[in-house]
Amino acid sequence: MTAITIDTIINVSSEAQSSSVEWIKNADQGKAWRGNAGAKNFVEFELAKAIKPEHIDVGNYGTSFLEILVRNSGSDSKEWKTLVPNRLILARQLAKEFDTAGIQNVVLLGRNDMTDLSSSKWNQYRVVCLQPYNKEQPFGLTFISVFDQAAPAPAKTTTPVTTTTSTPSQTIPKLRSTPSFGQFSKRESKPKPLSPMDVMSQLKVSRKEDKALAEAAAQKAFAREQAAKEIDKRAQELVKRHTPKTLPSTTAEASVPSSSTTSRSNLSTTQPHNKDAKRSSTDNLSSSLASNSQPQAKKAKPAPAKPAPAKPAIASTVPYDQLLKGVTFTLSGYQDPARGNIRTRATAMGA
Repeated sequence: MTAITIDTIINVSSEAQSSSVEWIKNADQGKAWRGNAGAKNFVEFELAKAIKPEHIDVGNYGTSFLEILVRNSGSDSKEWKTLVPNRLILARQLAKEFDTAGIQNVVLLGRNDMTDLSSSKWNQYRVVCLQPYNKEQPFGLTFISVFDQAAPAPAKTTTPVTTTTSTPSQTIPKLRSTPSFGQFSKRESKPKPLSPMDVMSQLKVSRKEDKALAEAAAQKAFAREQAAKEIDKRAQELVKRHTPKTLPSTTAEASVPSSSTTSRSNLSTTQPHNKDAKRSSTDNLSSSLASNSQPQAKKAKPAPAKPAPAKPAIASTVPYDQLLKGVTFTLSGYQDPARGNIRTRATAMGA
């Protein structure tokens, strides 16, 4: 769309003091045309050529209701026709307060706000302003811009920032991947190459870490070995404590001859007398009297019996899984894996 300049101001209802209707031609002046307070103010102007209105921008200054009418200068009919019906563009409260910041706004009117007359060409426009809510303050407009419907819209192009224009490929702008802040952009950080000192320091750190890990593993292995030795030692002590001891033979048993030896000696001495008794009873009596009359010294003495060696007592064997039967273990101060090894072995021994 292209804004068509206002060529001539045809008519104006009124102008307040220190205001001019010519100011509506330029939107960049920042000044307002103001009509009389409490009256129906309007301004009529002619464009440089007849156009099909596509868009109309109106700068408001205290006007509550706005209406736009059109006609052509070369036609026989001088009647104004409604292009934009009467519409509210400023609220009542703002109109009553009439604050400078509150009464100024910009109204954008498009094809949806216009009647079917927007499809025809027109070169004369009449803008009607009303302010029924405030009868004491002058009101009007700051600018009016009419855009042509037939004019092609200008393509939005971005001018690339290039250093040389020797080839077409160099004129293609490059997209910036780095974040930018206004005209400033963040510089990309490149990794710095490692110096020999940096490499040596990294190697030292890695060696220290490996050494610490090896020491920790050696300490754990030593702790497991010590715990296993301690378990074996305590198990042997428990086995010795619960094994019954053999009782030694007394001296009295060694000095007293056995009954079997005495009986054998008696049988050996009395055996010939028993044979004589079988032959005759007389011979038996004589032999018995003769044996009784002999002195005690002539009697044959039995040889002293040797003491029987004491038989060792057979130790009662206890199964390995019942060595600690009935024993309750309470572990305190041991950590894994030593705690687990002690518990496993004690359970295997019946605890």
